[in-house]
Amino acid sequence: MKHTGKVSKIPVIGFAIIAAIALSAVLLLTGCEEPESAHVHDEGTWVTTLPPTCTETGKKELRCTVDQFVLDTGTIAALGHDYGNWTATLDSDISKKICSRDQTHQLTGLTGTTRFTFEPIGETATAYSVKSGTSTTDAIAIPDYYRPDAQSDYLLIMEISEWAFNGSLDITSITIPAGLTKIGNSAFNNCTSLTSITIPDSVTSIGSSAFYNCTSLTSITIPAGVTKIGDYTFNNCTSLTDITIHAGVTEIGQFAFYYCTSLTSIDIPEGVETISNYTFYYCTSLAAITIPAGITSIGNHAFQNCAVLISITIPEGVETIGENAFEDCTGLTSINILEGVETIGTFAFWNCTSLTSITIPASVTSMGVRAFSGWTTSQTINVPFANDNAKPEEWDTYWKLGCNAVIKYWNGSAYE
Repeated sequence: MKHTGKVSKIPVIGFAIIAAIALSAVLLLTGCEEPESAHVHDEGTWVTTLPPTCTETGKKELRCTVDQFVLDTGTIAALGHDYGNWTATLDSDISKKICSRDQTHQLTGLTGTTRFTFEPIGETATAYSVKSGTSTTDAIAIPDYYRPDAQSDYLLIMEISEWAFNGSLDITSITIPAGLTKIGNSAFNNCTSLTSITIPDSVTSIGSSAFYNCTSLTSITIPAGVTKIGDYTFNNCTSLTDITIHAGVTEIGQFAFYYCTSLTSIDIPEGVETISNYTFYYCTSLAAITIPAGITSIGNHAFQNCAVLISITIPEGVETIGENAFEDCTGLTSINILEGVETIGTFAFWNCTSLTSITIPASVTSMGVRAFSGWTTSQTINVPFANDNAKPEEWDTYWKLGCNAVIKYWNGSAYE
């Protein structure tokens, strides 16, 4: 076809019609008939699109009342459980709480009382303590709750009283409920078959002699909330090989691990200030121990008869090494006493026959009688003064009685 140079107007008109139709459709969908009459959104109320549950958040939308356009979205907080009272189950030792919002959500608690006696804590009796317990089986579980009669409310069991399970020879394992805060003095004294116990994180107090003579107990973890390990707590736990002490403990009592003959290592956490008298006495398998900065005193007989202990560092801050502290540590080959120690007690290093040498820092102003008794001619003691006449006044005259080691004196630049 021959080109005439004229442009057809039909396609342009067609496109205009199509565009007008499209614009009308858009305006119709948005609730506006013409551009100049387009509406302003009218915010209505939030509409729940996904209801929340006890544990899951829900969803909601804010919509325009004219055209249901979604203006905003949000979440609805989980409702939480709505538990009622405890109800007994067919098992008389177990009760349940059922959530009113969702029957599948249940709490199960031990409320059995057949093997235990209880006593209220305090005048208002807001909780109970296990006063005593007996068992003819190898495993027991302490209840979570107790009520004295059917008309009373169940209350938490928060303590185990002194001597509660003393001499319960049949018990091999004990389950302690979460929520319990205190284990009383001698609570499990002489439970000689006890091999396993889990102490919940809620416990903040473990009394003296709590596990005294639990000769079958092999391991235990002290929760972070406990601040003190009392006197005699694990005394004579001869099978105890592993113990974890979390940060938070500031005091380890006298005789706490006395005669724990299977204990091989222990890390004392930062924060402990004192290693008390006889704490690790006769721990004959103890080969490694870490003494943290912050310790100010090592008590009398603290490590006596730790015969396989190989090396130890006395950190800065320790002021006193007590009497007989390392007596008969016959496997000790290395000890480093840092500056700051002021007192070394009587018989402190008696019969430490594997040490080749020891250097006493200048800060030591007091030395007890026979501190190095039993040392032989193959051993050396470096002292921070020029001769015996120059020793500090508080060094006992007989500090080296019974000692055959070579004594080297400080001449100002070297020991000789």
